[in-house]
Amino acid sequence: MADEKRRFRRLALTMEDGFFGTFQITDGETLVVPILSLSAGGLHFALPAVKKDLVEEGTRMHLKKLIGTVKLSFLNDISIEARWKEKANTPDYMFVGCKLLDLSESVQKQVIQFVDIERKVRGQYS
Repeated sequence: MADEKRRFRRLALTMEDGFFGTFQITDGETLVVPILSLSAGGLHFALPAVKKDLVEEGTRMHLKKLIGTVKLSFLNDISIEARWKEKANTPDYMFVGCKLLDLSESVQKQVIQFVDIERKVRGQYS
């Protein structure tokens, strides 16, 4: 199982789950996109294909806020870096994987706790 190789457990989401991130890109553009996975190490989101040129590998952004079933205020104003981008299973989107940068230990613990609780609620056991 892929999760076994990861440093942190990952919460898998779908677009229908309603988790959205607001990102500030370095050129001032703001993106609001569905979050498809989250861990204390990073996240991955669905980027509308019409915006695909805004994010490339190495692009640094700020996660301004992440909301879902609850507002995750501990993830406000987090620096992230795009690590990969690939075609989605639909032509309308690209998938983008990002690393969370410079998380404090307390924020990292909050993300781990949130992911663990949500995984249990959703039946995503290790």
